[in-house]
Amino acid sequence: MNKIKVIFALAFFSISFSPNIFAYDMWNKNKEYKSGEIVEWSEKLYISSHWTKGVEPIENNINWDGWIFIDKKKLTYWNSHEIYTGGEVVVINDNYYLASWWNKNEYPETSSAWRHLTNINFDDKESPKLGDGDSTIEGSDADDNGIRDDYEISVRKSYPDEEIVNVALSASHEWKTLLQVSLKEDMVITKKYASDSFSNLIALNRCFIEIKKNDPSFDSPTKLYFNTLERALEKRSAENKLFDVLSNDLSGIKTPDTPCVNLTLVK
Repeated sequence: MNKIKVIFALAFFSISFSPNIFAYDMWNKNKEYKSGEIVEWSEKLYISSHWTKGVEPIENNINWDGWIFIDKKKLTYWNSHEIYTGGEVVVINDNYYLASWWNKNEYPETSSAWRHLTNINFDDKESPKLGDGDSTIEGSDADDNGIRDDYEISVRKSYPDEEIVNVALSASHEWKTLLQVSLKEDMVITKKYASDSFSNLIALNRCFIEIKKNDPSFDSPTKLYFNTLERALEKRSAENKLFDVLSNDLSGIKTPDTPCVNLTLVK
């Protein structure tokens, strides 16, 4: 039984973070650079705004010279309420995007106003700060529908099937409740509450597994919701807190035979 508990704990709470594995070539005056390529020069990073050759990258506020200085400490997460101008770099879902021109509320993953920068992993000890509209673990909910705005946008952009969208949005309510366990220090948690929470979370995970079996291209919305290191750690903290309340008594955790309720995609 102890072995089962250990396996359960490891499976439920394990989280891994990829190390910084990408390095950048030094700028070469004899090399041609296409739009979106990144180089290092004078211990700074630059990204080419368009085709360029022989132009030395320097830190300035223009990009018509072919180079955009990337200030790693000022990178922010994309915010639908912000106005972006050509040359700005934002982060969303652990990916980096370069603004091609002035835009507002243009979702980077689908809009032509943004260029996806591939193979990027900035070597910073600190994570980029969240934008004004997304500055907390809980994020913003402008339309007051109980779903974090950036997550709702990501879900609707990521899943074409309306059933999947509904499941993903419903999951957000469970995850939002989970985060409260960690965020509210004065919250009273009973064994029944902890057991019910784990039962619901396991059901969600099993549902996503069932969807994946029917559609191998499906990616769990979990990574869309816990899309920052801070949120992932808060999730882990909440799960640990619930697990401590159970005191190794997992008897109250129930897993349904059909976790995807009323979902025709898995029938």
